[in-house]
Amino acid sequence: MDEHSPLLKNYGSSINQQLPKYITRPKIKNQSFRFCIPSQETEKEKRDRFFSIKVCYVCMFLSAVSFTITISSIWPFLQIIDETTDTEFFGWIVSSFSIGQLLSSPLFGYWSNRISCHKIPILVTMVVTIIGNLVYIYLQDVGEAKLGQPKIWMLSSRFIMGIGASTAAIIRSYASTATIVSERTAVLANISACQGLGFIIGPVLQALLVPVGFPGIIDVKAFHLNFYTSPAVLSIIIYLILIGIVLLKFNEYVVIDNKNVDKLLSVNSAEDLSESYKHMPPADHTAITLALILFFINCFIFSFFETLSTPLTIDMYAWSKSEATLYNGLILGGFGILGVIVVLMSKFLTKKFKEKTLMLFGYILLFVAVVAFLPWGDNFPSVQIPTIQPGQKNTTSLVPMNTTTSFRTSSEEPPRGCPLDYDWCFYTPIVQFFQFLIGFALLITGYSIANVMSFAIYSKLLGPKPQGLMMGILTSCGSLSRAVGPIVVSYLYGLYGPRVSFISLSGIVILAILIIVFTFKRYEPYKF
Repeated sequence: MDEHSPLLKNYGSSINQQLPKYITRPKIKNQSFRFCIPSQETEKEKRDRFFSIKVCYVCMFLSAVSFTITISSIWPFLQIIDETTDTEFFGWIVSSFSIGQLLSSPLFGYWSNRISCHKIPILVTMVVTIIGNLVYIYLQDVGEAKLGQPKIWMLSSRFIMGIGASTAAIIRSYASTATIVSERTAVLANISACQGLGFIIGPVLQALLVPVGFPGIIDVKAFHLNFYTSPAVLSIIIYLILIGIVLLKFNEYVVIDNKNVDKLLSVNSAEDLSESYKHMPPADHTAITLALILFFINCFIFSFFETLSTPLTIDMYAWSKSEATLYNGLILGGFGILGVIVVLMSKFLTKKFKEKTLMLFGYILLFVAVVAFLPWGDNFPSVQIPTIQPGQKNTTSLVPMNTTTSFRTSSEEPPRGCPLDYDWCFYTPIVQFFQFLIGFALLITGYSIANVMSFAIYSKLLGPKPQGLMMGILTSCGSLSRAVGPIVVSYLYGLYGPRVSFISLSGIVILAILIIVFTFKRYEPYKF
């Protein structure tokens, strides 16, 4: 049987028990994808199919490393290259990454569906990410060459990187295409675990690069290699490796569940396969919409804390910029390990509990985490008090709110503590450090469970149809939340402080819990 023979014609008959190994992809010459039906698949063919899925694991891991390796240093780097910046614009910079991903993910997803290919869109997104990192590397030169405001260029570089981050949607779409329903939760959990592991390694690598220092080991007009730019250089190296892996090791598979084969007996070509999907019963669009809303809320909660962690620790604990970068990197890395463990355990939990039950449990943990972050007690943050030194410029000193004012004798050390611009510094207690750690542990646990279950439920609600566009929409919902989250938290935190911020967030979590409770019965896999 050659590649132009009927795909499923005579499936299961005594005349023809074998299926073609390859099908010519429509509109793309000299390329093919591998087609299989589980009952016809040998152990070797299954190993080959899962090898390509493992390539996706590696891609997701390394892309997550590349993303998080710069996260904790963006704020201090921004303050160095552009003194006109503030926390509100920092919120826009953090959001720009997600805005880029928001706009591009559905487009790349639609493209992959249109050309029946995942490999080419994945490669394109990687090249785009390299371009974004190149812009980031030369941010200092932008200011020196007077080519515009460095903060605008940083926003642009993060936006370009966000476009490249559409890789995640394409990889999850492929994972849904290349697995049957019984395999999908485990595969999506592994993808999330690899992404989570990348989120761990990224901040740790950032912390390890602290000794590079600033202005760094290379500080010339054309190029700066320092603590802030070296992560972008490392990201480019990572993506060049990724491109090589995808080019050499990634093969595409299309899997049709045994239960659905009888519905597709008239298929004679890849075009017919695509056409046959149009005649399937519609999915539960209400459940799909609710799943998108819940995913938005889940990502919003995480981005809220992700954005707030560095400013909060600088203001609450009077950490310096370098200390905040180092300590937050280590904290995120340490709790990231917990997240990976939780994700891997979730695969086994689905054998005893329904995915929708686990998703509800994850949101309950998120609510407890938000409550744990609420400030209490009578220990207030230290604030920056302006002083005048004889013969020196005005400086600021660090003065605890509950101690006697004292003055600095040196202006060399940058000011620490809660800025005077924040009125809430004078009446809001600090978030105790043990609260910070407990809250983060609960946050990571709840987020990890809810995240994996959201992907699994959403994919199964969609059914056997190609999921590139819909996975792109799901990714866009997550991106929208990560775009809105930093802006909202920057506004709330700057005006009202952590107490109002966390109380507002708790209301959003309660909304998610109520949605799940009142629509619990709808989250069931697609059926013909």
